[in-house]
Amino acid sequence: MPPPPSTLSKADVDKLLAEPSPSVRAELAGKLGHEIEDPSLNAKELELAQDIVRIMARDVESSVRSALSQNLRSATRLPHDVAVKLANDIESVAMPILESSKVLTDADLVEIVRSGAPTKQEVIAGRQDLPETVSEAIVSTSSEKAVAKLMDNATAHISEKSLNKAVDRFSANDAMKEKIVKRPVLPPAVTERLVTMVAENMRDYLVQHHQVSPSIASDIVLQSRERAVVGLTGRSSIEDLEKMIVQMHASKRLTPSIIFRALCMGD
Repeated sequence: MPPPPSTLSKADVDKLLAEPSPSVRAELAGKLGHEIEDPSLNAKELELAQDIVRIMARDVESSVRSALSQNLRSATRLPHDVAVKLANDIESVAMPILESSKVLTDADLVEIVRSGAPTKQEVIAGRQDLPETVSEAIVSTSSEKAVAKLMDNATAHISEKSLNKAVDRFSANDAMKEKIVKRPVLPPAVTERLVTMVAENMRDYLVQHHQVSPSIASDIVLQSRERAVVGLTGRSSIEDLEKMIVQMHASKRLTPSIIFRALCMGD
C-alpha cells in the first residue's frame, strides 16, 4: 500500500468529517505541518491553513496537539498566537515548540522561564543562539539543572552580569563552577573571581583557556588564602593563634603582605 500523501487534500477533509477520531485528527495535524510551509499557497489558502491550525491547537486530545506541535516546530508560518498556546500547553505538547520554534519571541521565552516549570526551563536553556535576556531569566529564576544546561550550551549568549549571578547562586556547587569555567569565552573579571574559588585542576584550565597568566593566577590565589587566614585569626584563642603563627613562619608563609593585611584590619 503506498504511503499517504504528505500534503492536505480534499480527501483528508472528507475523511475528517466522516470519521473525526483522534487518530485521523493527529494524521491531519501532521500534514498541516507540510501544508502551511508550502510556498505555492496564495494568501487566502495560507489564511485557511492557519485557521485550521488554530482550531487543532484547541483540540481536547493531547495526541492531536502533540502531533501538531511536532510537525510545526520549525514552521516559519506558524501563527504567533498558536506558537504561544502550544508552548504553554502540557509538556508533551510544548517541548517541540520550546526546543525549536523561531516564532516565539524573546519575551515569550522569558515569560515561560519565569512561570517556573523546571522541564520547560531546561528545554529553553538548550535552544540554539539563546539571547542574553533569556539567559539572564534562566540564571535568575530557574532550577539548578536548567542553569547547568545553559552553561553547557556553547551557543548561548550569557552576559557578564548573568555569569557573576550564577557564580553567586552556586558558589558552593563545584560541578556548576566547572561548567562556568569551561564556557567558550569568559570575561576577565569573572575569570579572576573563579581562580580564587575553584580546585587546582580547574585553575589550570582557566590559565590555559582564558588568558590568565600563571603569575596573576598565583597572586590571586595567594591573596585569597591570606584573606581566609586573617579571617580565621579573629575566631582563634591566643594559644591557637601563636601556634598558627609559628607554623606559618616555619613554612615561610608568614609573608609581609599577610602581616600588613592583618594590621590594616586591626588584628
